[in-house]
Amino acid sequence: MNSREILEQLEALAQRMSIKVRYEKCKSRGGLCRFKGEQMIILRKDLTVPDKADLLARLLSRFPLEDYYLMPEVRKVLEQAASSKESELLDESGDLEEELADLN
Repeated sequence: MNSREILEQLEALAQRMSIKVRYEKCKSRGGLCRFKGEQMIILRKDLTVPDKADLLARLLSRFPLEDYYLMPEVRKVLEQAASSKESELLDESGDLEEELADLN
């Protein structure tokens, strides 16, 4: 499974979880935030597809996923992301909320 297919599967998972994924021009790589009461993942739109897939996997891996059917390759990517120490460094929600407010 290539990076594009993994990204598409991760986007579909986010949708099933009622988490909106948006690609925006922003200063940070992206992150998870709550905007107007809605959980949202913002990713910098000029990231490469592999970087988008990696970052989205790291953010989604924070949630309980056992109730969702996932293709084995996608589950493996999420499990690897969950064990990554960098996942702890992706909490830029305050900055993202400010940037998102500026965009709207």
